[in-house]
Amino acid sequence: MSDREQPTSEPTTTVVEEEEEDEIEKGLFEEPEDFYKPPPEPTFRTYHRKCGEDVKLKLVGSHPLWAHLLWNAGLVLADYLDANPSLLHGKTVLELGAGGSLPSIIAIKHGAKKVVVTDYPEKELIVNVHENIEANTTAAERENVVNIQGHLWGTSVEPLLAALADVGETKFDVVIMADLIFNHNQQTQLLQTARAALKDDGKVLVSFSSHRPSVAHLDERFFDMARQEEHGGFEVEHLFTEIRTPMFAVDFGSEEVRSTVHVRVLTWPTKK
Repeated sequence: MSDREQPTSEPTTTVVEEEEEDEIEKGLFEEPEDFYKPPPEPTFRTYHRKCGEDVKLKLVGSHPLWAHLLWNAGLVLADYLDANPSLLHGKTVLELGAGGSLPSIIAIKHGAKKVVVTDYPEKELIVNVHENIEANTTAAERENVVNIQGHLWGTSVEPLLAALADVGETKFDVVIMADLIFNHNQQTQLLQTARAALKDDGKVLVSFSSHRPSVAHLDERFFDMARQEEHGGFEVEHLFTEIRTPMFAVDFGSEEVRSTVHVRVLTWPTKK
């Protein structure tokens, strides 16, 4: 038999290898079935006022700015405001980083003249503020009282002050900061907003916990800065502390430090 007449067969190894390679490549570019997880659902918390009324709050499912939590410092400050309505009645109130907006709701309930509620200017957060305010106050309580805005700390406060025009005011009697100063890289900006928005005889109410005891000195730095003339030259008064269950049960550092809520007030010196 000549070479020309010998039977030939096509090699199959290359074909099989190519098919396997195709399958591998296909698998590489296929997302796992659980790759696209739906965002966490909102959660709901109920705050019980001493008067017997409940405030039902919706919190976003998850957020990098921690708006999905109802912080101990917000609860403690709400208790304090609810027990001291003279701080709010007939006053102009600004809440920064409102989240669930509990202190603002208490201010509305106690007859504040104007309550400007702010959070980071992101649609999900601002919509949630609207929903909580509307769910826990009446139309009559909100009318000509409530203004909700996005605000980046340290930027112009003109839009915030403009909301006061219809009540004949130009600045705020009370600025509320509930558990914000742990954002250490934003402390200067918080003070910039406060000093630009506050009346000469106004108060900045600051509540906080040191969630990371190893950097508690950076929480305290906020008050050291506040005393400096370049950041406002405020006087700082310690009001009280209260022990609560720590926000994060399993965490580093002293549980006592993490569970302590501090409430302080910043005011201008008398002659300012």
